[in-house]
Amino acid sequence: MGIIKTTQLNITDAPSETYHAARRTDVLQKTVIHFQYIDGFAANQTDVAIYKVGANNFSDEYMPRAGQVATVIIRSSSAVTAGTLTATVTKNGTKMTGILAQLNNTTKTLVDSQDYTTSNTYSAADKIGIVFTSSSDFAPTTSDLEATVICI
Repeated sequence: MGIIKTTQLNITDAPSETYHAARRTDVLQKTVIHFQYIDGFAANQTDVAIYKVGANNFSDEYMPRAGQVATVIIRSSSAVTAGTLTATVTKNGTKMTGILAQLNNTTKTLVDSQDYTTSNTYSAADKIGIVFTSSSDFAPTTSDLEATVICI
């Protein structure tokens, strides 16, 4: 079961000098897409999409404007004790390169990946989603998962 929540934020100042140097602009527009997987995530899964509640055919969000995927954040309700869980952002159903986050027994419950330099761009009306892949030894399989994709 999954939930997608989209929020459009307009911020008049860049949040940091690092961001401002990487993306020269006076107005920062950010789209935040929130995904949630409830019910526990099994081991040995490949490219499992997270769906909206009650709409099992929609695992992505139409983007209102052109932009770039900048950050993906994943969180687990329980610490990862074995194996890995990888979240990869998709555009129009195809995995984007360079923008993924991975939980393992070192990162445990929360990890983010930021990439302002690669060409993870999209056009207005492209669909942005996320897929999860778990290794065969991934544990625990009772965790709820959450992912957030931040686009600029």
